[in-house]
Amino acid sequence: MTITEISNKPISIIKNSTISDAIKMLLNTEISRLIVNDGGKHVGIITEKGIGLLLFSETTKRGLEKIPVTDIMKPIEFVEQDATPKNAAKIMVEKGISSLAIGKEQEVKTIVTKSDLVKYFARRLPEKNKVVDFMTHDYESTHTAAPLYKVVRKMLERKISRIIVKNQQEEPVGIISFRDLFRISIELGSEDDFSGTNFDNVRRGFLSEDGFGVFHWLEM
Repeated sequence: MTITEISNKPISIIKNSTISDAIKMLLNTEISRLIVNDGGKHVGIITEKGIGLLLFSETTKRGLEKIPVTDIMKPIEFVEQDATPKNAAKIMVEKGISSLAIGKEQEVKTIVTKSDLVKYFARRLPEKNKVVDFMTHDYESTHTAAPLYKVVRKMLERKISRIIVKNQQEEPVGIISFRDLFRISIELGSEDDFSGTNFDNVRRGFLSEDGFGVFHWLEM
């Protein structure tokens, strides 16, 4: 089997779009990456993680509608259409990326992601394989009572897009991701008053005219 058989058509966003446009599209489609389209040519890719790293570390007061997607756009990594899932996984690991495009320069026909590969290998792993054989032992975690800004800070410092949440008994009870933070940010960004919230050392920012926005802290 080649990766073409497990790839999917990409969703694109025009080059002159803003971060505000990108977040709305990611949340509405529940995907984690968008191909940047410039007059019919595919010129880059933006990811949920890239948006999170920008927004929660940005120090200016630019609104979401003022930050162009080109600020976080990355080059598209192409792979031959006859590449195997195993080869694709190896390339992703070596380059530290989470997707590969099938097509030719400036024309993405389909895209394969880590999620696509996980589904593929999950169906083919022998029953003798166990989670413990593949899991990451050194993972990052936080606690349910931790201030949100500290959680975001840890995610930025470690450059990770999700983190395990534990209770007081040190039992994993959930996970929080950049996508969750996007939704929280939208809700908080529409409020006129931040008083009474428990988010210490955070301030309002990135607000657009329609109230869409996120927050970040005063001191890193």
